[in-house]
Amino acid sequence: MSPEWSPDSVGSTVVVVSDRVLSGEKEDKAGPGCVRRLAGLGMPEPRLRVVAESRSDIEKEIAESCDAATACPHPWGIRVSRRK
Repeated sequence: MSPEWSPDSVGSTVVVVSDRVLSGEKEDKAGPGCVRRLAGLGMPEPRLRVVAESRSDIEKEIAESCDAATACPHPWGIRVSRRK
């Protein structure tokens, strides 16, 4: 791990993909648990987003989350960069 990297220098977003959670039919327990875990690791104010089970909605949320954060899903793992 780079000495310049620390959990408080990375923004984070938990994206829950579920039509039933989005509609209120089902309670989301995993998403808030992930947010608590990330906050417990020292990451500042993780965002929790719920999106429909639609490719376009998922792609849109990932793009928006990557614009707002410094760590993004990547085909070879997680890409981490310094905040601008």
